[in-house]
Amino acid sequence: MASAEQAIRNALLRIDASNVAQRRQIYESAWNAHERALLAQHDLSNESRSKRRDALMQIIRSIEQDYIVQAPEEKTQYYNELAAEGPEEQIKIEVNGATNFDNRSLHRARTRRRSKILLIVAPSILAIIMVLGFTAWSFFNSFSGRALVERQKEAAEQNPRSTLMQPFRQETETNDGWIRFFRPGDASALTVYGRTSVDIRDDAGIPYTHISANSEQDIVVIEIGAGVLSGLRGKKVLIDINAKSDGTEPSQMSITCDLGNNADCGRRRFEVPTNRNDLLFDLTIPAEGSGSAKLYLTSDLMGEGHGIDIYGMKIKATD
Repeated sequence: MASAEQAIRNALLRIDASNVAQRRQIYESAWNAHERALLAQHDLSNESRSKRRDALMQIIRSIEQDYIVQAPEEKTQYYNELAAEGPEEQIKIEVNGATNFDNRSLHRARTRRRSKILLIVAPSILAIIMVLGFTAWSFFNSFSGRALVERQKEAAEQNPRSTLMQPFRQETETNDGWIRFFRPGDASALTVYGRTSVDIRDDAGIPYTHISANSEQDIVVIEIGAGVLSGLRGKKVLIDINAKSDGTEPSQMSITCDLGNNADCGRRRFEVPTNRNDLLFDLTIPAEGSGSAKLYLTSDLMGEGHGIDIYGMKIKATD
């Protein structure tokens, strides 16, 4: 993974590394490229994929930890040349038009010029996972759609710590056209996997479901019943998730969908505020099919320990 580490470090030199959001973009781009590469290698076993993900997770954590714990006077020059081990494909990371494949002498010069900036980066978040090799075009598309749905299905099916709860159906259509398919407090409407925790809480008499799913293996699956979808087939719909972060800082939430008939909604990512808010996204229900749909939800993309509080979910046709 030496070339993967070098690629990430080089990409960080092309941005304002004191900006947490830009660093996060580099880490996510690297993770997305690696996910696409893993999915394309059908001969890899699940164990091999997991080991490669774990390896890059350690690399990313190590890189980010340098920014968090090192004081300026303790900073050392760790941007040394790292040779690739074996025939590992070199990785190209591009952000705002700049890549990590510039001239090596220019790279070393820029390293010296930017070193002072790197010394003052504030504490920040740990990032996501792994890299292997694809171009920048695939970065922002690789962790979406069917690929992610299949990954989450795979994690759910193979995780021995999975806990299954039978779906609870209490779907109600309101006068404004919304159909409520998940109500606060209905923990039985969820299927959870990995180390996901779900519990019912109360906020001044208002029930809500607290969810903590803090890694790619920790998944909450929420089902939209076939009865709800029967009247929405072939239509564009709007989904409303009423939620808030469980702490004093915003959290993040990622959602993918399995709509049946090889249809999905891509990857939807939200910043969940500290106050209750309606998180909206649209999708199209396939015209063919008779089964239910599933929403795959992860509540803490950056592993910072945040959870989310969900007060309800509903759906309605927009055309």
